[in-house]
Amino acid sequence: KAAVIVTHDINLAAEFANRIVLLKSGHLIAAGNPHEVLTEELLSEVLEIKVLVDAHPLSGAPRITPAHELRR
Repeated sequence: KAAVIVTHDINLAAEFANRIVLLKSGHLIAAGNPHEVLTEELLSEVLEIKVLVDAHPLSGAPRITPAHELRR
């Protein structure tokens, strides 16, 4: 059995998906398990912002955080 879900909630997908497909402007950028696809390099390219990827402390799933500079 399989379910296909389309979402822009990357952290939700990282937590529950076995496989993720990453698209940009309708073009396939990457496909695979969350640890293969949800990398800082690929996500920064697709989202056009810097992101930080670490491991969720309870599940170990990739956890994505937008990175931005603090104004002083």
